[in-house]
Amino acid sequence: ITVSGCPFHITATLETALRHSRVAGRVIRIWADALCINKADISERNQQVSQMGSIYSLAHHTVIYLGDSTEETDNIFNELAAFGKKGGVVIARTGATADQRSKCRHMADGLKILILQKPWFYRVWVFQELLLSRD
Repeated sequence: ITVSGCPFHITATLETALRHSRVAGRVIRIWADALCINKADISERNQQVSQMGSIYSLAHHTVIYLGDSTEETDNIFNELAAFGKKGGVVIARTGATADQRSKCRHMADGLKILILQKPWFYRVWVFQELLLSRD
């Protein structure tokens, strides 16, 4: 990509996230730490990290890109969707059976584990993104 007319190397993950965020025919403002913080300059990095709470709390929207889906995550989401279509209305009206509750808990636990293993969760300031974002 180019930043202020100069070539700038970004990770494949950031490139994919930016492509997913792009809206044809619209200009959107994006703040991405990988672009806005010079991580090679420890002093600047520390100063910027201290401002991130304000950045996230003032943002109109916060998008957290966890990476592309995998076959495993697709399977879990498909199972949850199928489960909801088959039993969601019945469960809502009559209550879930023990077997249905167990299956739902198992799928949700698997999804939580897959999501929490994403590299994003190993970064220091992610909790600010989660806790201070408006949406």
